[in-house]
Amino acid sequence: MNKTIGLIDSGIGGFSVLKRLQEHFPALNFIYYGDSKNMPYGEKERDEIIALVNKDIRFVENKGVDLIVLACNTASSLIDELNSTVPLLSIIEAGCRAVLRTDPDGPVGLIATRATVGSRAYEKRIKEYSDDIEFISYGTPTLAKTINNQLEEIELLKTNIHQAIAPILKQYPVKNLLLGCTHYPIVSAQIRRLYPEINLIDPALEMIEILDKTLGQTPSGNDGFTDIYINGNKSQLEQSRYLLGELNIDYRTLNLENE
Repeated sequence: MNKTIGLIDSGIGGFSVLKRLQEHFPALNFIYYGDSKNMPYGEKERDEIIALVNKDIRFVENKGVDLIVLACNTASSLIDELNSTVPLLSIIEAGCRAVLRTDPDGPVGLIATRATVGSRAYEKRIKEYSDDIEFISYGTPTLAKTINNQLEEIELLKTNIHQAIAPILKQYPVKNLLLGCTHYPIVSAQIRRLYPEINLIDPALEMIEILDKTLGQTPSGNDGFTDIYINGNKSQLEQSRYLLGELNIDYRTLNLENE
């Protein structure tokens, strides 16, 4: 029987992780839950974030998942405060491992939500691997929300990208930039056009390795299914449908939740 993997995110950013995992594990089943109604988590207080993420966890647990990928950096920054009956895999862990693979020369830029940056979760986790890596971080309050709800507004998107990255470059001309929110890889092409000199680090690639090791044995076949649940309104559902098409993500069902 195929294993079922849960993915949770504060919206549609986790589609960037789902895409990678689908491509590498076509035999797995995926249950995706995006809480667009309450995004961005990164602008909320700690206790509210924990309550929301635990609610997300309960939702996918009730769908019979074997483990859960926290496809949300803000949620992953609070992983020790979360309650789950199945293993939780952290996108922050994946991000740190991805940074180590780049063997960076000099500080690494980090754009994320304000909650993720404020938690210093990346700094704390990377110290367990190396004392030589420094992050220059900026917590942007608007970029994730713009990607989630206004992806087609190109000029607004460009403005938000500049507002996220410029404060880092004022401090140091970083060569590597860690995308510390799963919404950001969705606009990686736009970021590269604006900042072609910067290497972008996407934690989703490393999550493939983490999930592979966690499973122990890679399942064979290509008969897995994906069910997607979006907590939000019809406009957010349609934005999800649009992005799923743009990313060429296969899915069995797309459901609107109104919790």
